[in-house]
Amino acid sequence: VREADEEPTPEVRNQIAGLLNRIIDLDPSDNRAKTKLARIALIDGFIDRAFALSETVLETEPENVDALVISGGALLRLEDSANATYRATSAFAIDPENLDAQLILVVERIIAEDLDGAIALIDERSSEGEPNLALSLIKIQTLEQMEDIDGAIAIYEQLIALEEDDVELRRSYAGFLVRNNRVEPGREVMQSLVAEYPEDAEAVAGLIGLVLATEGNPAAQMELQSFID
Repeated sequence: VREADEEPTPEVRNQIAGLLNRIIDLDPSDNRAKTKLARIALIDGFIDRAFALSETVLETEPENVDALVISGGALLRLEDSANATYRATSAFAIDPENLDAQLILVVERIIAEDLDGAIALIDERSSEGEPNLALSLIKIQTLEQMEDIDGAIAIYEQLIALEEDDVELRRSYAGFLVRNNRVEPGREVMQSLVAEYPEDAEAVAGLIGLVLATEGNPAAQMELQSFID
Protein backbone atom coordinates (compact mmCIF):
# COMPACT_ATOMS: atom_id res chain seq x y z
CA VAL A 1 0.00 0.00 0.00
CA ARG A 2 2.81 2.43 0.88
CA GLU A 3 4.61 1.67 -2.37
CA ALA A 4 1.50 2.66 -4.33
CA ASP A 5 2.31 6.31 -3.53
CA GLU A 6 3.89 7.60 -6.76
CA GLU A 7 5.71 10.48 -5.00
CA PRO A 8 6.48 9.20 -1.50
CA THR A 9 7.51 11.76 1.10
CA PRO A 10 10.52 11.05 3.35
CA GLU A 11 8.03 9.96 6.03
CA VAL A 12 6.43 7.40 3.68
CA ARG A 13 9.88 6.17 2.60
CA ASN A 14 10.77 5.70 6.26
CA GLN A 15 7.62 3.63 6.75
CA ILE A 16 8.46 1.50 3.70
CA ALA A 17 12.05 1.08 4.93
CA GLY A 18 10.82 -0.06 8.34
CA LEU A 19 8.57 -2.67 6.77
CA LEU A 20 11.36 -3.87 4.46
CA ASN A 21 13.74 -4.19 7.41
CA ARG A 22 11.12 -6.34 9.16
CA ILE A 23 10.76 -8.54 6.06
CA ILE A 24 14.54 -9.03 5.89
CA ASP A 25 14.63 -9.90 9.61
CA LEU A 26 12.00 -12.58 8.97
CA ASP A 27 13.64 -13.82 5.76
CA PRO A 28 17.32 -12.85 5.31
CA SER A 29 17.33 -14.43 1.84
CA ASP A 30 14.69 -12.03 0.45
CA ASN A 31 16.78 -10.21 -2.18
CA ARG A 32 13.79 -8.31 -3.52
CA ALA A 33 13.27 -6.63 -0.16
CA LYS A 34 17.01 -5.93 0.16
CA THR A 35 17.11 -4.30 -3.27
CA LYS A 36 14.12 -2.09 -2.48
CA LEU A 37 15.66 -1.08 0.84
CA ALA A 38 19.01 -0.36 -0.85
CA ARG A 39 17.31 1.97 -3.34
CA ILE A 40 15.61 3.92 -0.55
CA ALA A 41 18.93 4.15 1.31
CA LEU A 42 20.59 5.54 -1.82
CA ILE A 43 17.83 8.11 -2.36
CA ASP A 44 18.03 9.27 1.27
CA GLY A 45 21.83 9.53 1.27
CA PHE A 46 22.74 6.43 3.29
CA ILE A 47 25.36 5.48 0.72
CA ASP A 48 27.31 2.88 2.70
CA ARG A 49 24.06 1.12 3.65
CA ALA A 50 22.89 1.11 0.03
CA PHE A 51 26.20 -0.29 -1.17
CA ALA A 52 26.32 -3.02 1.49
CA LEU A 53 22.77 -4.18 0.78
CA SER A 54 23.23 -4.23 -3.00
CA GLU A 55 26.50 -6.15 -2.68
CA THR A 56 24.79 -8.72 -0.47
CA VAL A 57 22.23 -9.28 -3.22
CA LEU A 58 24.94 -9.59 -5.88
CA GLU A 59 26.66 -12.35 -3.88
CA THR A 60 23.77 -14.70 -4.71
CA GLU A 61 22.36 -12.94 -7.82
CA PRO A 62 25.34 -11.50 -9.74
CA GLU A 63 23.11 -10.51 -12.68
CA ASN A 64 20.48 -8.68 -10.64
CA VAL A 65 20.19 -5.48 -12.69
CA ASP A 66 18.61 -3.39 -9.93
CA ALA A 67 21.35 -4.36 -7.47
CA LEU A 68 24.06 -3.64 -10.07
CA VAL A 69 22.62 -0.18 -10.70
CA ILE A 70 22.26 0.67 -7.01
CA SER A 71 25.79 -0.55 -6.33
CA GLY A 72 27.04 1.57 -9.26
CA GLY A 73 25.19 4.64 -8.00
CA ALA A 74 26.60 4.19 -4.52
CA LEU A 75 30.14 3.70 -5.84
CA LEU A 76 29.82 6.87 -7.90
CA ARG A 77 28.83 8.78 -4.75
CA LEU A 78 31.80 7.17 -2.97
CA GLU A 79 34.07 8.54 -5.73
CA ASP A 80 34.99 5.09 -7.05
CA SER A 81 34.29 5.88 -10.70
CA ALA A 82 36.06 2.83 -12.14
CA ASN A 83 33.95 0.29 -10.24
CA ALA A 84 30.81 2.39 -10.67
CA THR A 85 31.34 2.25 -14.44
CA TYR A 86 31.95 -1.50 -14.26
CA ARG A 87 28.69 -2.07 -12.38
CA ALA A 88 26.68 0.20 -14.70
CA THR A 89 28.19 -1.38 -17.82
CA SER A 90 27.34 -4.84 -16.47
CA ALA A 91 23.74 -3.76 -15.85
CA PHE A 92 23.56 -2.15 -19.28
CA ALA A 93 24.81 -5.35 -20.95
CA ILE A 94 21.95 -7.30 -19.36
CA ASP A 95 19.29 -4.61 -19.88
CA PRO A 96 20.21 -2.11 -22.65
CA GLU A 97 17.05 -0.10 -21.89
CA ASN A 98 17.96 0.53 -18.26
CA LEU A 99 17.88 4.30 -17.79
CA ASP A 100 19.57 4.30 -14.37
CA ALA A 101 22.60 2.47 -15.78
CA GLN A 102 22.84 5.02 -18.57
CA LEU A 103 22.56 7.91 -16.11
CA ILE A 104 25.47 6.52 -14.10
CA LEU A 105 27.64 6.26 -17.22
CA VAL A 106 26.74 9.82 -18.28
CA VAL A 107 27.36 11.34 -14.85
CA GLU A 108 30.68 9.47 -14.59
CA ARG A 109 31.80 11.14 -17.83
CA ILE A 110 30.76 14.55 -16.48
CA ILE A 111 32.71 13.95 -13.25
CA ALA A 112 35.70 13.00 -15.39
CA GLU A 113 35.23 16.33 -17.23
CA ASP A 114 34.65 14.48 -20.50
CA LEU A 115 31.67 16.60 -21.49
CA ASP A 116 31.80 15.56 -25.14
CA GLY A 117 31.71 11.92 -24.03
CA ALA A 118 28.67 12.59 -21.84
CA ILE A 119 26.87 14.27 -24.74
CA ALA A 120 27.70 11.34 -27.03
CA LEU A 121 26.21 8.84 -24.57
CA ILE A 122 23.01 10.89 -24.25
CA ASP A 123 22.70 11.31 -28.02
CA GLU A 124 23.14 7.56 -28.49
CA ARG A 125 20.08 6.97 -26.31
CA SER A 126 18.07 9.87 -27.78
CA SER A 127 18.54 8.68 -31.36
CA GLU A 128 16.39 5.64 -30.60
CA GLY A 129 13.14 7.53 -29.98
CA GLU A 130 11.62 10.46 -28.10
CA PRO A 131 14.06 12.27 -25.80
CA ASN A 132 14.16 11.14 -22.18
CA LEU A 133 13.49 13.97 -19.73
CA ALA A 134 16.20 13.08 -17.20
CA LEU A 135 18.89 12.59 -19.85
CA SER A 136 17.79 15.73 -21.70
CA LEU A 137 18.04 17.87 -18.54
CA ILE A 138 21.54 16.52 -17.92
CA LYS A 139 22.43 17.36 -21.52
CA ILE A 140 21.13 20.90 -20.99
CA GLN A 141 23.34 21.31 -17.90
CA THR A 142 26.31 19.91 -19.80
CA LEU A 143 25.77 22.21 -22.77
CA GLU A 144 25.50 25.14 -20.36
CA GLN A 145 28.89 24.18 -18.93
CA MET A 146 30.21 24.12 -22.50
CA GLU A 147 28.61 27.56 -23.07
CA ASP A 148 26.47 26.18 -25.91
CA ILE A 149 23.40 28.14 -24.84
CA ASP A 150 21.63 27.92 -28.19
CA GLY A 151 22.01 24.12 -28.17
CA ALA A 152 20.50 23.94 -24.69
CA ILE A 153 17.61 26.22 -25.70
CA ALA A 154 16.82 23.93 -28.64
CA ILE A 155 16.50 20.96 -26.26
CA TYR A 156 14.31 22.91 -23.85
CA GLU A 157 12.00 23.91 -26.71
CA GLN A 158 11.81 20.29 -27.91
CA LEU A 159 10.93 19.08 -24.40
CA ILE A 160 8.29 21.77 -23.88
CA ALA A 161 6.70 20.92 -27.23
CA LEU A 162 6.29 17.35 -25.96
CA GLU A 163 5.32 18.31 -22.38
CA GLU A 164 3.32 21.53 -22.73
CA ASP A 165 1.60 21.05 -19.36
CA ASP A 166 4.85 20.59 -17.41
CA VAL A 167 4.87 23.85 -15.43
CA GLU A 168 8.10 23.01 -13.60
CA LEU A 169 9.90 22.44 -16.91
CA ARG A 170 8.80 25.80 -18.27
CA ARG A 171 9.75 27.51 -15.01
CA SER A 172 13.18 25.87 -15.26
CA TYR A 173 13.48 27.12 -18.85
CA ALA A 174 12.70 30.68 -17.80
CA GLY A 175 15.35 30.51 -15.07
CA PHE A 176 17.86 29.12 -17.55
CA LEU A 177 17.21 31.97 -19.99
CA VAL A 178 17.58 34.66 -17.34
CA ARG A 179 20.71 33.02 -15.91
CA ASN A 180 22.28 33.12 -19.37
CA ASN A 181 21.49 36.75 -20.14
CA ARG A 182 18.35 36.06 -22.18
CA VAL A 183 16.26 38.15 -19.82
CA GLU A 184 13.46 39.24 -22.15
CA PRO A 185 12.71 35.75 -23.51
CA GLY A 186 12.84 34.47 -19.91
CA ARG A 187 10.31 37.06 -18.86
CA GLU A 188 8.04 36.12 -21.76
CA VAL A 189 8.07 32.49 -20.62
CA MET A 190 7.21 33.53 -17.06
CA GLN A 191 4.43 35.84 -18.22
CA SER A 192 2.91 33.08 -20.38
CA LEU A 193 2.96 30.77 -17.36
CA VAL A 194 1.25 33.34 -15.16
CA ALA A 195 -1.35 34.00 -17.88
CA GLU A 196 -2.16 30.27 -18.09
CA TYR A 197 -1.95 29.57 -14.35
CA PRO A 198 -2.93 32.80 -12.53
CA GLU A 199 -3.42 30.90 -9.26
CA ASP A 200 0.10 29.43 -9.35
CA ALA A 201 1.82 31.34 -6.54
CA GLU A 202 5.27 30.08 -7.55
CA ALA A 203 4.83 31.33 -11.11
CA VAL A 204 3.72 34.75 -9.87
CA ALA A 205 6.57 34.90 -7.36
CA GLY A 206 9.03 33.93 -10.11
CA LEU A 207 7.84 36.74 -12.34
CA ILE A 208 7.92 39.29 -9.49
CA GLY A 209 11.44 38.16 -8.58
CA LEU A 210 12.56 38.55 -12.17
CA VAL A 211 11.11 42.06 -12.42
CA LEU A 212 12.76 42.96 -9.10
CA ALA A 213 16.16 41.69 -10.26
CA THR A 214 16.03 43.35 -13.69
CA GLU A 215 13.93 46.50 -13.26
CA GLY A 216 14.16 47.32 -9.56
CA ASN A 217 11.88 47.64 -6.59
CA PRO A 218 9.27 50.14 -7.88
CA ALA A 219 8.58 48.08 -11.01
CA ALA A 220 8.28 44.90 -8.93
CA GLN A 221 5.83 46.62 -6.56
CA MET A 222 3.68 47.76 -9.49
CA GLU A 223 3.67 44.25 -10.95
CA LEU A 224 2.76 42.75 -7.59
CA GLN A 225 0.00 45.30 -7.03
CA SER A 226 -1.53 44.37 -10.39
CA PHE A 227 -1.87 40.77 -9.18
CA ILE A 228 -3.31 41.89 -5.85
CA ASP A 229 -5.85 44.01 -7.70
